[in-house]
Amino acid sequence: MNAYPREGQNWAHFEIRSEIARGNMGVVYRALDTRTKREVALKILVGGHDNPDAVERFKREAKSLARCNHPNIVNVHTYGVTQGLPFLTMDYVPGTTLQELLDRGALPLPRAVDLLGRMARGLDHVHSRGVLHRDVKP
Repeated sequence: MNAYPREGQNWAHFEIRSEIARGNMGVVYRALDTRTKREVALKILVGGHDNPDAVERFKREAKSLARCNHPNIVNVHTYGVTQGLPFLTMDYVPGTTLQELLDRGALPLPRAVDLLGRMARGLDHVHSRGVLHRDVKP
């Protein structure tokens, strides 16, 4: 069984700062890339890391996303495998998540329309490049 990193640990050339999100397929951390000294979002494939088809899909999507350049999509920087676990790094975007915003109460209609429009344009951009986002959530 592979050990997934925890806050304060080093994993490959990353210093794990905190866990950002966890889903069925992966865990996303805020981390420092010690090679570039850049703060990144580090996504590690958790579910399916021992499934060759899932690993290949993760790799293919990482490469496709790395070619996307859109103001509503975070940039993907690197893809690799460490300790048997596929990973990718993306821009770390600090701030409030959509879920945190929604937990505060209903959004004013103009703000909701603006946010949904940005999300739709970003999803359209990646879909037009053959990437299907399987985990859209607030």
